[in-house]
Amino acid sequence: MHKIIATALLASASIAIAAPAYAQANGTWVDPSASAGNSSQALMYGSSAAYDWTGFYAGGSLGYGAGTLSTNAIGNPQNDLRGFAGGGELGFNVNLGGLVLGAEADAQLANVNYSVTTGGVVTSSFNVDYYASARARVGYAYNQFMPYVTAGVVGGQGTSKYTTFGGVFSQSNFHTGWTAGGGVEFAVADNVTIKAEYLYTDLGTKTYQAGIGLPVDATFRFGTFRVGANFQF
Repeated sequence: MHKIIATALLASASIAIAAPAYAQANGTWVDPSASAGNSSQALMYGSSAAYDWTGFYAGGSLGYGAGTLSTNAIGNPQNDLRGFAGGGELGFNVNLGGLVLGAEADAQLANVNYSVTTGGVVTSSFNVDYYASARARVGYAYNQFMPYVTAGVVGGQGTSKYTTFGGVFSQSNFHTGWTAGGGVEFAVADNVTIKAEYLYTDLGTKTYQAGIGLPVDATFRFGTFRVGANFQF
């Protein structure tokens, strides 16, 4: 999983390095200090002004998560988590001559889970029901294009469920942890952007009662690739 994180961040960094060369080869790069009336613009292509990233924005995203459920249960220390998540975000950017600093909060409904049936009798499952994060973002704007990295805190609900002949045992816990990743965002209109990003999320560990058995310590860790759109206002 750590290799996936490193690969995602390296890809974002590579895009950030390559974008200026592309701009110089495919357009006229004008120093913003020479552009009258808009000192916040990072660059211009010919007569087309660069996108101004400063301001509030709101939007939504949809993604697919994959990772591991780690437990202290005998014989099942590492299990695969899989599933979808989607929700909305609210944020703010400040463009400092190309360097874009921002903050973003998002909330996601999720169905990222692990489930197994033992002996055709006992079914056990663990699920991430929802999670939300508050993160800082740092990007660099190349006209309408902005690669960025992001990191912050996260909290969310996990649920365990055990189904046996004796009934269904279910328990939910609120987890807290951290999240980090990166992505790219592109302006498609004066106040509309689209984005693709990867976030790695560690929701930490909580103890669940395994039906009538021994308690189980469960840790949710997963990465999510997601796409979305934002409206700036």
